Amino acid sequence: MIDGCQVPEPSGPYQYRTDNAKLILVLLVATDLIFIALHALRWWFDAPNLALRIDTEGGYGEVFQYTKYLWAAILLGWFAAKNRAWRFASWSSVFLYFLADDCLAVHESVGALVASRVDFKLPLGLEPVDFGDLVMLVSAAAALAILVFAAQLGADRNVKRTFMELTALAAILGLFGVAFDLFHALHKADPVLDFMLGTLEDGGEMVAASLLVWYCFRLQSRCPVFSWRNSKCRTVATASPAVHLTMH
Repeated sequence: MIDGCQVPEPSGPYQYRTDNAKLILVLLVATDLIFIALHALRWWFDAPNLALRIDTEGGYGEVFQYTKYLWAAILLGWFAAKNRAWRFASWSSVFLYFLADDCLAVHESVGALVASRVDFKLPLGLEPVDFGDLVMLVSAAAALAILVFAAQLGADRNVKRTFMELTALAAILGLFGVAFDLFHALHKADPVLDFMLGTLEDGGEMVAASLLVWYCFRLQSRCPVFSWRNSKCRTVATASPAVHLTMH
């Protein structure tokens, strides 16, 4: 709870914003499930439309994923500018990197360069291209983690808690994008298992990205000014009794 920050009762505008966030989450996840279902149906019936595959670059599902990263970057950029909360611009940069990586295949391109220089036996039966991808992903994750960690230095506990929540959601995305990707790369011999693991990997990424967009939208309805500059949040004028805003 931020001292001095108050919002109207749940029957007021805050409730509307909260309800909108729930609706957006439902719409995002429902769209994800539709794309996953179309992906499964295309595989089952061996349909020729590759754009229905959620693992195809430039496919319908991938374009939706690009859009979510863009939305998350815009929402956090808007939040940072509106509240002069520039620490959150670091997270906007993270999502812009996710967008560039997915859209331009950054880690695949750089990973291929790393793979071309691998001249030693890799553990766990990894292919050089998989090793190159892993090296690039770990390097990018480390750089982004340093950026976010530096941004939250000196912030108050509410900002740090919000950063931790964003980090947890990003870690879920990374679990599917990196850990499941690596596991999938080791089990491609069986076509059915390959499809199931690929669907779990890409479908999990889609749902995790939807959770991030939902969180970024929901963040807009929190206290309009964080207190890292030792300032108090302004009181929202309302005729209804006020309640303290908690950081969920």
